[in-house]
Amino acid sequence: MASYFIIRGPCRLEWGSRVDVEVNGGRPDGTSLVVPTGRSYLVRVEGGSIEGNCSLHPVSSEVYESYRSASSKASEYGRRILIVGPSDTGKSTLASFTVNMGGGSLLTVDLGQNELYAPGFEALLLEPGFYVPGSVRGEVRRCFVGSFTPSRAPLEYLGCAGRLASHANDRLVVDTDGWVSRWEGLLSKASLAAVVGADVVVGVGLDRIDIEALEASTGLPVLSLPPLARGVTKSRDERRTHRDRLIAKRLQGSRMYSVSVDDLIVIGLPVFHGKPLDRDGLEALGVRGSLYAETHGGTLVIVSRYPPPRQLGATWLKPGWERGLLAAVDCGEGVQEVALIDSINYRQRRIKLLSPCMPKMLWVGRVRVSIDSYV
Repeated sequence: MASYFIIRGPCRLEWGSRVDVEVNGGRPDGTSLVVPTGRSYLVRVEGGSIEGNCSLHPVSSEVYESYRSASSKASEYGRRILIVGPSDTGKSTLASFTVNMGGGSLLTVDLGQNELYAPGFEALLLEPGFYVPGSVRGEVRRCFVGSFTPSRAPLEYLGCAGRLASHANDRLVVDTDGWVSRWEGLLSKASLAAVVGADVVVGVGLDRIDIEALEASTGLPVLSLPPLARGVTKSRDERRTHRDRLIAKRLQGSRMYSVSVDDLIVIGLPVFHGKPLDRDGLEALGVRGSLYAETHGGTLVIVSRYPPPRQLGATWLKPGWERGLLAAVDCGEGVQEVALIDSINYRQRRIKLLSPCMPKMLWVGRVRVSIDSYV
């Protein structure tokens, strides 16, 4: 007779060779499994017992079978499955079940909690095999958005999703973020369905009116499911801690580099694009305490300790505005790696950044983290 459990990391699970263990709808290789910090898995055990240092929280068979049933039902509607719903409703667990049971590629566009690569990126796992969130094996392609939410970078969000989906297998499961607020969030997910070529949308924990709005805006069948995870939510601090842990993991082995903006391609930086202005001219305009200023395409950008006069209509950046900006670098192989901006020397036109390499190309994002946590 089978037993069912929820196990929460960090811990290690072990079992004998004759014990039948299924985790999130799939069978692990070998006779052990590590559960990462901040992750929970659903486990089915038959023919013996499991050991290790994990705490086992018994659940009914209905809990486990609800995920299996939802995964099977979604797969009946098409080959490209988009999973949509609020945070902490079980989307990632459902994506794990769906991939483990039916195969295919896995695309995550959850910018704040991307476990396939790092927050701020979207990522595609081409051949997951056995997959559980937090444990990645196989080739991962990624695309830098530079934000932790699609609302701050909507074009990059959709552009990355479309490019990554074009490299996926015929069968694709898309795990999304929890931004489904009316109406911007739902319209974002409807646009996402179009760019990834979705055949069906699975709405987890959505109201009837949200389901109807998705059906109308996508023209696709929308499978409505109740929240698959109940009573399990993450606080804002827990999400931030998990996000920082994921970024730190990718920054292991990185070091500080000083790069000249004239020696590489820089995208997303609001300075070093136009003609620099001299300090005397800035003071004549009433600008005090300036470190740097330039004009580009009719826009005046000023880095100064004090705000410039309003009538200038300038973009004002305070000194140190760049510290901790999330970034991506190309180390010369066309693959984006995560990096963090430390500081800018305006006189020498150099950027100091924490990076895995001396970059050939630099993308600068729109969100910051505490760089002191990584140095």
